Amino acid sequence: MKFSNKNKKGTIILIVILILLLGLIFIYRFLSPNTGKNEYGDRLKGIEKVEITKQTQKKYVDELEENEKVKKASVDIKGRLINIIITLNSDVSRDKSKELANESLKFFEEEELSYYDIQVYLKSDDSKNKDYPIIGYKHKSKDKLVWSNN
Repeated sequence: MKFSNKNKKGTIILIVILILLLGLIFIYRFLSPNTGKNEYGDRLKGIEKVEITKQTQKKYVDELEENEKVKKASVDIKGRLINIIITLNSDVSRDKSKELANESLKFFEEEELSYYDIQVYLKSDDSKNKDYPIIGYKHKSKDKLVWSNN
């Protein structure tokens, strides 16, 4: 009894701080309910049916690099987006490079093309070439790449 009479103000302040702290925790949990969940949410449902393996990616890169116009190629998949980076020889024109990128999509199966969005980044091995870089996008519901204006 002596303790509570002596420390009445301190006890009240401690209880108020605890209530405020619990209130802040509740508000934080209410405003950010998605912490700890997948960053893609439900958007990746069914990806296991059309998943592109590392071997398939390597096969695609090897097939691209067999073309004498291509110096280097790489593929990176993030969620439902396939990023393709192609470095071309300096003598390849814009139109030829766009044709090459559109033709290279034939490598993918129809299910993959209808599930993934594709982004193609074309660049030249000559940094002084003003025609490059060129960026093309293909939505999963479209048939061809759409090119950005440079």
